Formats: sequence, structure tokens, C-alpha cells
Amino acid sequence: MSIVQAVLAVLLAVRPAASDAGESLDARTARLERAAEEIARTAEAYPGRELETAAALVTLGVHETRFARYVARGCFDVPAGGADCDDGKARSYFQVWAVGCPVLGVLPRGGKLELRAATSCAARIYWYGRRECNHVLGAFARYAVGHGCSWSGAYDRAATLRNVTRKLRALAR
Repeated sequence: MSIVQAVLAVLLAVRPAASDAGESLDARTARLERAAEEIARTAEAYPGRELETAAALVTLGVHETRFARYVARGCFDVPAGGADCDDGKARSYFQVWAVGCPVLGVLPRGGKLELRAATSCAARIYWYGRRECNHVLGAFARYAVGHGCSWSGAYDRAATLRNVTRKLRALAR
């Protein structure tokens, strides 16, 4: 199975956001396939670290937005109970801010260009934190908080990363 197929299988196994209750399986699959393609494309830019990169991106998307449809559409028309994408500052499934990814400040919300740029930036930010803190807890802390190598929410993300890595490794054989 290709890395795209493995990532897609993992994404489809994630419980959808509550706001996606009316989305058909075909529509959800098509939308998440675009995300899986970008995750795989970005992971290939990290030779020797492809699996961790893909797993980290899946983990970030799950914890930040559960890969919600309204987020993919640019965080317009936020449904009742949905997150507001950090008062409109955060972009994409990965909730990247333009301050950490300046190109997002000039791209239109939603669509392929935003997804591509945000996926690439999310990986870069993750690996910066991983390098600075020398462990995944620190990488998730820096991603979420922007500084420091410690954050209580990092433990849940690290557990998700382990599970996603295990699933991707098994599927990508």
C-alpha cells in the first residue's frame, strides 16, 4: 500500500468532527484524499523521516481540527459548536498562523494552495520544535504554544503520534 493510501486509511478511521455529520462517505473520502496526498508529498521532503513526518501531520490535524470540512473550506461559516480557527488567524487542518507561515497571509482561504502551503509549514514547524527540544513532547509544545519545550497537552499528542505511526507502519508495508 502506498503512503497516500495508508494515510487516507488512517484519516478515514478518525471519528469525524461533529460538524461533518451530514457529509457523505464519498465526499469525505475525496476531501481526505487531498489531505493524504499533501501529507505524503510533504513527508517525502524529509528523507529518512517520512513516516514520523506523516504521522506528526496526521496527529496535528486530528488534535487541531479533526480534519473538519468547514476548516478545509477556509473556516467560513463556522457551525455551532465549531472552533473559530483562532479568531480567523489559523489556517487549514493544522491551524497554522501566517506569522509562522507568511505565505498563508497572501493565499485565499480554503483550497489546494492553502492546504499545500499549510501542510509544508506545519511539518517545518514540527521539525523545528523536534530539533530545538530533542523530543516529540517538545515538538508538540512548541507547535501549540510557540515557545518552550513543555506543555501538558503534548502528552495526548505524543500518544496519538505513537498510534498513528504504528498504523502507518503496518499499512505501508
